[in-house]
Amino acid sequence: MLERALEELGAGNVEISERYIEDFEEAQQQRFLGSPSIRILEQEVVEGIHGQGYGLTCRIYHKSDGKISPLPEYEVLLSGLGRLLAN
Repeated sequence: MLERALEELGAGNVEISERYIEDFEEAQQQRFLGSPSIRILEQEVVEGIHGQGYGLTCRIYHKSDGKISPLPEYEVLLSGLGRLLAN
């Protein structure tokens, strides 16, 4: 999904890397909202849920229909990527 969104934005050449958060302390230091999180230059592409803490956890995303998902909606991901890549 991430690769498709980058291609659609004309940024298919952007390097994607994975970072592993090993423990709770590192999660706190890195302000890790859970997996999967997508960041560009340490900025979240999709904002976290209000009041969500940092830690070693699965991340949840709220969908426009009110349901919860383990992945962001494509349009939200696309918008967030576009916003951050424009800077």
